[in-house]
Amino acid sequence: MKKEKKVLKIPSQIGKIETMADKGLKVVVYTQELTSEDKALILELQNMLGWFVFSEAELEPEDLVSLPKIKAEFRSEKTPSERLRAVLYVYWDQASIKTPFDDFYKKYIENLIEKIKEKINP
Repeated sequence: MKKEKKVLKIPSQIGKIETMADKGLKVVVYTQELTSEDKALILELQNMLGWFVFSEAELEPEDLVSLPKIKAEFRSEKTPSERLRAVLYVYWDQASIKTPFDDFYKKYIENLIEKIKEKINP
């Protein structure tokens, strides 16, 4: 059974671009008012690997033919430790912590481990 492809096509504007530690970009997209169906689809597609396509004019079907196939380099779901690291990165970034992220992460995890070890009965 072939999986249905979900395509999101909404009027939008690129609002903000930030560089990331992994050399990727964080792109903030502002939408116009959305239908309930489009809102639900956005939530369903969150954290999924896909293609971001942006055009100043409405795309024609032939424009989409040239999109490359997605290689399954990433799982659609993160492990709990991957999620924790990602959340800590966002916290580190938003709090403008001066320590390099890897150092901050190691120290935070070490402190967490020590707190849990204190709760373990000898």
